Amino acid sequence: MNDPASSRRTRITTAVVGSAVAVVIAVTAFGAVRAGSAAGDEAAPSSAPAASPLSTGSAPTPAPTVSAPISSEAPIRTDLTAEVVSSKAITVKSTQAGEIGGPAVRFTIEVVNTTDRAVSLSDTVVNATSGADREPAYGIDSAGRPFPSTVPAGKKVTGVYVFTIPKADRGTVTVTLDTATFNPVVAFTGAAPR
Repeated sequence: MNDPASSRRTRITTAVVGSAVAVVIAVTAFGAVRAGSAAGDEAAPSSAPAASPLSTGSAPTPAPTVSAPISSEAPIRTDLTAEVVSSKAITVKSTQAGEIGGPAVRFTIEVVNTTDRAVSLSDTVVNATSGADREPAYGIDSAGRPFPSTVPAGKKVTGVYVFTIPKADRGTVTVTLDTATFNPVVAFTGAAPR
């Protein structure tokens, strides 16, 4: 006659061993599927290129630079123009960290909007170079007044920009106006007052 305790131990042992075998089989199968998937991914890459998370379409092509004499009006676009309306020799003191005081030129630039909507000027950058080697001029922000963030429809606005430029280098000065990546940079070139 069979011992009931022994029979129960046999059933428990069989169940535990069976469960362990099932777990081992499941883990092995899962590993094989993952390995096969990874190998398949390497062997047969998707024909569609992965999209960059920063990609929002093709980048705008920068427009060519528009060159103009320093005293002339220049088109940024057909409905937006710019002009250096005045330039004056001044002496500035440095009032902020990083500024270099001394002989300088103050340029007042006007932008005219002939459209029926406001045009943003919030990204506008104005720079200057001087002399035969086109040395970068140092801007004195504290002595100037940048453009407002927009030029209203049918209106004009001005910005004042001051750069320290040695008197000896003022025979050839270039002031560049960059209003947006999709607009051309306007480069005004000529002599500046001494």
